[in-house]
Amino acid sequence: MKIISILALLFLISCKPMFMDMEAPEGSSPEYAQGYKDGCASAMDTYSNDYYRVMNDFTQDPNMVSGGNTEYKRAWNDAYTYCFFHITDWAGYRPY
Repeated sequence: MKIISILALLFLISCKPMFMDMEAPEGSSPEYAQGYKDGCASAMDTYSNDYYRVMNDFTQDPNMVSGGNTEYKRAWNDAYTYCFFHITDWAGYRPY
């Protein structure tokens, strides 16, 4: 019974919803990729359940934002919006 419990726990830990593997489009610049990653993690922290909030933080690189990096800011906003709609659709939560 102990082995079954451990295997079940390992199986559950390894399962991730599709939106957990979202990455910036292939061929994106490093700034865009970082903004996309940070924006999606921020949406996960804001709108998902407690389990995913532990794994993600609201993240925005202050150096990129205050430094006027428009590519980072655009990617952050794109990913935040995209992941927000993906998460709320997956969870059946419609705040809009």
